[in-house]
Amino acid sequence: SNDQTDDTTALSSKNWDERDTFRCGVTQFSEGFGVQNEDGDYNGLVVDLCHAVAAALFGKDYHDRLILVGEGLGFGFSELENNEIDLLAKDRTHTMEREV
Repeated sequence: SNDQTDDTTALSSKNWDERDTFRCGVTQFSEGFGVQNEDGDYNGLVVDLCHAVAAALFGKDYHDRLILVGEGLGFGFSELENNEIDLLAKDRTHTMEREV
């Protein structure tokens, strides 16, 4: 129905101009995908994805508005559902238990 479509659109097209930050959940321990170095900086494919999405949302001044939230195993879907993060950009598997 249109009500469901309107709700989904409202949730997925947050007014990013009014938002201060974009919180992106990344893995910390997966070489090539996401690791945190000794200086506390994150590197990897999922980190690059977060940077790309933040740049698309906020433009060239996105750096100060991007918050990378690094977590280990077990982190992910519940934080996304609870709006603790805006995007989960870490490697996750699909299982029948989670999908059904």
